[in-house]
Amino acid sequence: MQRTSTKTRGNALVSKCAIVMKMIAGKPKLILLIQLFLMLGVVDFSYAVRIANRTGGTIFWRVFKSDDTVFAVGLMEGSIVKWQIGEWREDAFGKIKIEIKSGTSIFDKTLVKPGKIYNMTDDLIFDGTSLRVAVATVTKKSESDSELVTAYVFRDLRDMDSGDPAPTETLTFEVIKGNTSEVSSIKSNEITSTWSVGGTVGGTIGKKGAAGNAEVSAEFTQSATDKLEESFSKNVTETWATKAEETRTFKPGYINMVAKVWVFKVEKGTVEYFNEKTAYTTIRGISTHNTIEGHYKTVEEMGFTARAEFEKTTLR
Repeated sequence: MQRTSTKTRGNALVSKCAIVMKMIAGKPKLILLIQLFLMLGVVDFSYAVRIANRTGGTIFWRVFKSDDTVFAVGLMEGSIVKWQIGEWREDAFGKIKIEIKSGTSIFDKTLVKPGKIYNMTDDLIFDGTSLRVAVATVTKKSESDSELVTAYVFRDLRDMDSGDPAPTETLTFEVIKGNTSEVSSIKSNEITSTWSVGGTVGGTIGKKGAAGNAEVSAEFTQSATDKLEESFSKNVTETWATKAEETRTFKPGYINMVAKVWVFKVEKGTVEYFNEKTAYTTIRGISTHNTIEGHYKTVEEMGFTARAEFEKTTLR
């Protein structure tokens, strides 16, 4: 999109410096520094309005103030070629009106009249007939994948004699206490990061685009993550809140192990926002697979996984 000239930017910088100089008297140094950075644009807390041209030809755009009623001269104007994105930022205006025309000038056919008010932070898509605010969309590819996670409970009764009364206990198994690091679909790595719902992991989102050839933008990641949380928060919350109770009688003189095996149902798909797309995974539910019991005279009798989990409990 069209940008202001170097001369215009230079004049604006001089003007900003003059304003800052008037603010110096009696102000703490930290406040002065922050104000100076903001005024000169060293620190940027603002966003640009972006327009994606989803048509087969070039479009011409003009921006007006939100309270304008006569649309003779715009604040800014420019052209966007087919399937490209244009952007413009002006900190003085939080809301604006936009006009879209076919071709490359104000004399071409008007496609969108400058009536609707948009935020300066909006991402907009022109599809040939209308200008709309972009929203993230989720496309499911598969929910047939499943992964097993096991939650362990141990009772070390080796200090009891085999003839002692066998203790009985009602055990509560919670998914959140299981070894969730085994769920490979919700582990972040060099190509994915995790997204969460209320502090609990909901799944992963790709760090690169669907084609895998470029990293997605921070703006896309935030919008896509918001969409995933909105779409799957109920499933994720209910999954992690799942509990199961079982009553077991333990054998005196042994290390007693009870392991509850859960089946996580995992959905995979793509999430798209504005002009970017990436892969995602999410937990869609959980079910109980089975319960495994074991009784061991020594730690050495345990299998590798059970022994590792038991040793975790002795270190707490």
